[in-house]
Amino acid sequence: MESITNGRKEVVYSINSLNYIVSVSLRDILYLDECPSEELVDYRKYTAEKILEHTSGDNKPNVEQIESQPDEFFKEIFDCFLLDNSDFLELYSSCESTEICERYALSYRRYLLNITVDKAAQIPQAINTALIDVAEKAASIVQEVNFDFLQSIAEKINSAMSWYADNASKIIGSLASALEGFAKISENLLSGISDFITEINVPEYSEEEKQELIKAYKQWGKFGWTIPPNSYFNSFHNCPDTLLEADKVALQFCKKQDMEELFASLETLCKRKKDIREAIECYHHRHYKACALILFSLIDSRIIRLQSKNEKYGVGIGAISKFKKIAKEKTTNEGKLFLALSYENIFPCLFTMFEDTNNFTKKQTIINRNYLDHGISYKSVRKKDCIKLFLLLYNMLEFIEIIK
Repeated sequence: MESITNGRKEVVYSINSLNYIVSVSLRDILYLDECPSEELVDYRKYTAEKILEHTSGDNKPNVEQIESQPDEFFKEIFDCFLLDNSDFLELYSSCESTEICERYALSYRRYLLNITVDKAAQIPQAINTALIDVAEKAASIVQEVNFDFLQSIAEKINSAMSWYADNASKIIGSLASALEGFAKISENLLSGISDFITEINVPEYSEEEKQELIKAYKQWGKFGWTIPPNSYFNSFHNCPDTLLEADKVALQFCKKQDMEELFASLETLCKRKKDIREAIECYHHRHYKACALILFSLIDSRIIRLQSKNEKYGVGIGAISKFKKIAKEKTTNEGKLFLALSYENIFPCLFTMFEDTNNFTKKQTIINRNYLDHGISYKSVRKKDCIKLFLLLYNMLEFIEIIK
């Protein structure tokens, strides 16, 4: 199937000779949920409300003004995303609805369902290919393996794959339950492979190599960088000598799509949903100082809430020091290299960004919470400062989820 543009776009629209900018995706403005009775949904009003919600600037039109626009108004907005997609247009032409917003929504929902069904049909082959790739990579690093044990694992994998093959039609026929079943089976399968690799106990790094990795990850943290989730496995195993070079390397993994995916993850991880959404909104509108202030408050509050209610709360560096003590015990007990590297990366970054200013006399090279919070900062907050803070918040929350 041809693809439809699903990403967020800025679209200019006009009402009463005034221009407005709306930043949306198709999923934002089309009602895509199933409902018991389709006629109960006012698709046009729903789309109008969503367009208004995502319109920037002051003196916006009201919902009634948007809703009363002619069909061509809505068509021009929808067509910014659909790109003359032939698969969609075929569904659109066969849709019986005459109301334009409803017709687009129903057609797009069916288009998404068709794509998902196509993907579901490819699941068994995709898993088989992935497992072969895992097996080949594992074979390249394993020197001494209990092959009887390996054979038993292979038999279990073959058994699982047979189940997929036998039930492929049921998967496609009942998509929701099939995907749920697939998630559970895949989780168990990957868990089994993980246990297998752990039991082999192959030393991937020498002690000297581990110390070099720790040194690199510490320096990344001192430069204000924690690891972008979309970076390659070994991208941060070495750290440049200068802040300028480090920024250049890290920003390769912080492009627009990378950030949108990071924002989606943060909205799931953060308990203070309103605050993280405001920070994201500020970032999108280039209000970087406001964005940074919100992010510092989110980092600060999460660390404070880790402390026992029976003791005096530490804040700033004091809170980070208490957090580090808890994390060190957990990380040492786990004994996993990736946790150790996360620890060595996150805490230098936290201490750098929350560093004492020595009565505001220290030279500021990395964004600092105390300079910013107290209005003493002589440097403007930049886009990359906010990116660093988003990544720090994300990696810190992920780290807390693992160790708690």
